[in-house]
Amino acid sequence: MLELTFAIPGALSTISGGYEYCRRLLHHFPQAGVRAHHLSLPLLHPDPSAGAEADTFRVLSETQGLLLIDCLAYGAFSETLVEGFADRTIALHHHPLCLETGLSPEQSATLEQREGHALRRARAVVVTSATTADTVEKMFGVPRDRIAIARPGTVPMPRAVCDSEEACLLGVGAVIPRKGYDLLIDALATIADAPWHLDLIGPLTADPLAVADLRAQIAALDLRDRVTLHGAVSAEEMFARYSMADIFISSSLYEGYGMALAEAVNQGLPIVAARGGAVEQTAPSARFADVRDPQSFGQTLRILIEDMSLRMAAAEDSWRAAQDLPRWEETARLVADAIRRFQ
Repeated sequence: MLELTFAIPGALSTISGGYEYCRRLLHHFPQAGVRAHHLSLPLLHPDPSAGAEADTFRVLSETQGLLLIDCLAYGAFSETLVEGFADRTIALHHHPLCLETGLSPEQSATLEQREGHALRRARAVVVTSATTADTVEKMFGVPRDRIAIARPGTVPMPRAVCDSEEACLLGVGAVIPRKGYDLLIDALATIADAPWHLDLIGPLTADPLAVADLRAQIAALDLRDRVTLHGAVSAEEMFARYSMADIFISSSLYEGYGMALAEAVNQGLPIVAARGGAVEQTAPSARFADVRDPQSFGQTLRILIEDMSLRMAAAEDSWRAAQDLPRWEETARLVADAIRRFQ
C-alpha cells in the first residue's frame, strides 16, 4: 500500500468542483492501493499572508514521505516554501490560479510567477484535462513527461427527460466573475419573450460584490421572477436539479475541466456553452456560442427552448458523449499510477 499525505487548503467540505475532486480521490484511493492522510492547509490564494505561510511550513514540516498538494495551495507557495518541500511533492493542478477573472494585474503576475516556479520544481504535476496539460507545459515550462492527466470522474445517473414546455435552464458554479453570469443574464434578457426559467446553483459567498452586482442586474432587467439564485445546495438536491433541468448553460470564461459540464453530459442534458479552456473537450456535445455577444448566445438558447425536436437531438448527443466519461474509480487509479511513477 502506497502511503502519502494529501494536503488540501481550507475546509474539505467546500462546495466546488476542485474540492469534490479531492473528496472523491480520498474516498477511492484505498481501492487504488493508496493510503492517503488528509492534511488541511491554510488558504494562501490569492494573497498569502506571512502568518499563513509560516503555518503552512510548520504543518508540512511535521509530515514525512510523499506529498500530494492541491495547487490552490501549492500554486501560491513562495519560492522559499516551495524549496522546502518540492523534492517530495506531486502537485494536483485544476487550472491556473493566475487566469482567474477579477485579479488585479499585479496579483495575476505574482501568481503566474509563483505557479510557474512551484510546478517546475515539483516531482510531477497531475492535471484534470489535456487542455490544462498543454497550459502547464506551455505557460509554466513543465516538461510533458512530468505531467499526468486524470479527468474527473462521474457516477452513473438516470437520463434527464428535458421535455418541459417552459424550459428549466440550469447553471452550476459559484457566483464569481469567471463564471460569466452577468453576460448570461444579458443574453437571457434578449429572449425574455421565450418560455424559460433559470436556476443558478452554487455558493454565493466567494465574491459578495459579484453577487450584489448580479442581483442588481437581474432586477434592472426585470428578470427577478425568471432567475433564481439558490446558493450552495446538498449533493442530493444538486443531482435532483440536474434531473429536473431541460437545458444546461455554461457561461464560464475559462474551465480547467468543468465538472458541472461533465455532470450535465452524464445525465444527457442539452448544453449551451461558451468556449473557454477545456470546455470543448469536456462537453463536445454542446452548442457553442459567444457569451460576450448577448444576441448570439440568446438565440442559440432560444432554438433549444422553442424547438423540442432540436432539444431532443441535443440531449441525444450528450447521452452518447456520456458513455465516454470516466468513473471516479478510474480517476483515482490514474492518479495513483502517476504517483507511483513519479515517487
